[in-house]
Amino acid sequence: MVRTRPEVGTVSEVRAVTDVLPGPWGGDRIEIHGIQASGKHGLLPHERFHAQPFVVDLICWLDLAPAGASDELSDSVDYSALAQLVRDRIVGEPVNLVERLAHEIAEECLQQPLITSVQVSVHKPHAPVGLLVDDIVVTVRRDRLTEKEAK
Repeated sequence: MVRTRPEVGTVSEVRAVTDVLPGPWGGDRIEIHGIQASGKHGLLPHERFHAQPFVVDLICWLDLAPAGASDELSDSVDYSALAQLVRDRIVGEPVNLVERLAHEIAEECLQQPLITSVQVSVHKPHAPVGLLVDDIVVTVRRDRLTEKEAK
């Protein structure tokens, strides 16, 4: 099976989803799949010299009820701003590990006041692993600590 991807710098899908599952990984969420850009992340010298494609899938948990009731963007999160934040991080300052890139994207997403939890999957389809693979994916999940939990 051959998988095709959209052009670099595009977003292949944006969805708003409501689950009935309780807890931090259930509930309302916004998903953006296939944020693509080229970056120079990696440990090897040629990875820092030649940009390679990265693809990020983002899931942000937040309460979408206010936006559903008001129909106002101020009660939700701007999808285009989130996608741009991810793209900017991919093309920005290089890091050694995809794990670090995923962590930094998650931390930046949690700066959005309405986002309570985030899952970031960073795909590095051309990772130099020494054999043929379809994709390498690193996924991190992060939660915003409440004031009570931070104490």
